Amino acid sequence: MNGRWLLIWAMTVGFGVLLLWQVSEAVGGSAPLDETHPALAAADPMPGGQVVLRLASAEAGHNIVLVRIEDAHGSPMPGVTKVTVFPEMLGHDMGTVTAAFETTRTGPGEFRADTNALEMFGTWVLRVAQYGDFGERINTFTLQLAPTRQQIVLFAGAPLTVLAAAIVALVIVSRRYGAPPPEIPVEVAPQL
Repeated sequence: MNGRWLLIWAMTVGFGVLLLWQVSEAVGGSAPLDETHPALAAADPMPGGQVVLRLASAEAGHNIVLVRIEDAHGSPMPGVTKVTVFPEMLGHDMGTVTAAFETTRTGPGEFRADTNALEMFGTWVLRVAQYGDFGERINTFTLQLAPTRQQIVLFAGAPLTVLAAAIVALVIVSRRYGAPPPEIPVEVAPQL
């Protein structure tokens, strides 16, 4: 086996190993969510207090959404009986991407949802509707969610590896089976 074929086999094995690693990263599980240390938090004022929205992960996909309605002193505000979150993806002209999701009341003024509604990375608008003895109130939050590691591998890593392998294969095939290099005519100087 000559050096050229050894190089071809080494490159093939290398691209294969790289592609297998990328696919294994894409199908691997995500890190567990830690709702005690939220990755994203935002507050929006309302009459007499504020609504605080926390997400356990700053990445798209499965998430835990925590909503806390606070009075002006930062204490949980009683009187809110139900919270519904209406997610909307900006910049896709698709309107509401996913259906609204309900939260579960975990304490006075505190609500929690375990959801897969935020599956796409990008800018999300979350309208948090609160219902209670006051009627209905809506607070709006705009959040930027990053792509997950799996999304990065699927959208960038694996296709780039396949593209690089295809380019190398084309170069090898064109050198092996392509047209011979053109002959350059050599002019002979006339003899005197």
